[in-house]
Amino acid sequence: MEPSKKELAPRATFFQKVQKKDRQTFLQILTETFAPHDKIRRGHVEFIYAALKYMDDFGVPGDLEVYKKILDVFPKGKMIPKNLIQAEFYHFSRHQDCAIYVLDKMEYSGICPDKEMGEIIKASFGISSHVYKKYGRMMYWMPKLKNINPYMLPDPLPDDPRELAKLALKKMCIDKRTKIEDFNAEDLEDSVDKTWIVSAQAPTQQKLIEEHTEEKALYVEGPSLVWLRRVSMSYYVLCADPKIYPVVEEDED
Repeated sequence: MEPSKKELAPRATFFQKVQKKDRQTFLQILTETFAPHDKIRRGHVEFIYAALKYMDDFGVPGDLEVYKKILDVFPKGKMIPKNLIQAEFYHFSRHQDCAIYVLDKMEYSGICPDKEMGEIIKASFGISSHVYKKYGRMMYWMPKLKNINPYMLPDPLPDDPRELAKLALKKMCIDKRTKIEDFNAEDLEDSVDKTWIVSAQAPTQQKLIEEHTEEKALYVEGPSLVWLRRVSMSYYVLCADPKIYPVVEEDED
């Protein structure tokens, strides 16, 4: 269960009061808030939830090293189960819920943990904890599923929307001969705005357009959405009414 806004407020000030919000400042807050010799670290759960809340503001939502520093905030030793009963009955449940929440956020962002993170979790919760079991499942499944998508995307994605449009069309078009072209509206003499279109056509599609009779209309359907990770792109499809072929009756005699 996440703490309330009132509970987070004292810890949130660590991230609100700084002027320069970048990766280095964020790591500095994580390492200097609690003294290394402090074995209790009172309020560290609320501090971790506050850190997760402000990761986007500091530009570190996908940084594995930052997540390792966040998990390193947990005190070492005192939360490790001493026997099977403690392990099964969710020893230090609130703290384990917080650590699992960190791992869930990593999993949602597509960030795979490493062995160093496993050592950090082991030092805080032990190998019999639910947190370590969650870490083990992520280490097993995430590398297997990382390359399952046949349409691999660059990481990070480009910021240019035209490049994103080309990646989306490459993902959608299964014909290897598909030609992707970039058109600027300002190239036309009577253009009033500076828009652009990225188009993809396979040779078969080009032939269908050439053979299409002028008496029948073509329609533009859309917009529809295609997703590139967490970025959505709108696309339109040029289509026509289905061609009706005459029914040929075969003589069975």
